[in-house]
Formats: sequence, C-alpha cells, structure tokens
Amino acid sequence: EYPERKFISIILTQECETDFNRAIFQLSHEIVHALCPTPGYHANVLEEGVATYFSYQMSEKFGNSMKAGAKQYIEAEKYAKQLLAIKPDIIKEARKVCSDISSISHTELETLCPNVGESLLDTLLMPFAEFSKKYE
Repeated sequence: EYPERKFISIILTQECETDFNRAIFQLSHEIVHALCPTPGYHANVLEEGVATYFSYQMSEKFGNSMKAGAKQYIEAEKYAKQLLAIKPDIIKEARKVCSDISSISHTELETLCPNVGESLLDTLLMPFAEFSKKYE
C-alpha cells in the first residue's frame, strides 16, 4: 500500500527505558499494529482488542501481570476475546482475506465467522477512536 516506505518505527514511553515489564507490554501491543503499518490512526476495536490481548499474553509469558490502564483498551480486549472464543484462528484467516484487520469489511468477517452475532460484529468493526469516546 505504501511502497515508498520501507521502514517502521515503534515508539515506547520513556518509562520503558527502566521498566522491563512495561516495555514488554507496550512493545507486544505495538507489534500487532506493525503487522500492517499504515500512516495515521485508523485502528478498529478488533485490532486494538487483539493488540491488548497479545500484550497480556506476552506479559504473562515474561512473568509480569501488567494490564491496560485505560478502560477502552480493557473493553476492546474483552470484545476481541469473545470473537477468539468463537473462532481461535480468526485473525490468521482474516489476514488472508484482508491483510489489515482494521480494514476488514463486515461481510468478510461475517463470512469467516458466521456464528458471531451482529452486535459483536458491529462493535469489533467500529473505529477505535469512536469507541473510545464512550470512556472519556
């Protein structure tokens, strides 16, 4: 999509310089976004939820229990887990159809996971910026 750009950067907060647990948490979250880097802020609830879920998994793997502090990330992770409970490999399958999971369509996701309810589907595909407004 952006052939002239061949590099990505992940910027962590300054606290990560001295806090290994925080660094693992933040880096594992951001690496999900790096799967399909695009300029600007356009993630949907699904991508942010999966990123948060992955950061929890990696934190546990490295023996820490760091969790997201902001309510919108906690809630996005809950919605992503609901989808993963229905179909654990959904993200791998979705990326075969649409490499950027924040750009996957309603029809594409519903086709891949027909058991997902409309309410969950609508929430997962909502822009995260819009979803976050409920928690401000």
